Amino acid sequence: MASRIINYPSNAIIYFNGDKSNSVYLVKEGQVTLEYTDIETGSLVQDTINTGEFFGVKSGLIRFPREEDARVSQKSQVIEFSTDEFEQLITKNTNIILKMLKSFSNQLRRTGKQMQKLVTNKTETDPASGLFLIGDYYYKTKKYTKASTVYKRFLACYGTHPLAEHAKKRIIEVKEAYENFGDGGGPTPNFENVTF
Repeated sequence: MASRIINYPSNAIIYFNGDKSNSVYLVKEGQVTLEYTDIETGSLVQDTINTGEFFGVKSGLIRFPREEDARVSQKSQVIEFSTDEFEQLITKNTNIILKMLKSFSNQLRRTGKQMQKLVTNKTETDPASGLFLIGDYYYKTKKYTKASTVYKRFLACYGTHPLAEHAKKRIIEVKEAYENFGDGGGPTPNFENVTF
């Protein structure tokens, strides 16, 4: 797919939560609102994407379903890139990479803290344990593909951590659950909570 400019009227929907696509978007003119449910409070959150900003990057690059609705706030021109085109674009422009890394870092930190509050009463923990707890959160909520991705990332980053063996077991368990029930299916997992 070649990149294309799309003109959207106000209140148009670019994509819905759960949609699958490998497209990445850039607001050329106008404004887009990303709407999603806060995992901690359950309330609706709205993030504004302004002219010159990308959105849909995370799910587009890793080919995961969208985690938010993208709604046009005002009449807008949006450029849609395929993943390959987007990767070519960012390899030629380090400023884009730095801007995105900063944005992703903030998102991951915020998400990690929210997940941590959901799965434990602790307010602070080491990064390795925090990452493991995020995997457990996805496992408990039957999001098996996400849980597997997190546990694998844990092993890649913290392969010698005391929780590494638990992560290996969890990967096998979530793979079996996914094969048997698919994401969101099956009984609520009953696994041992790990102490840190």
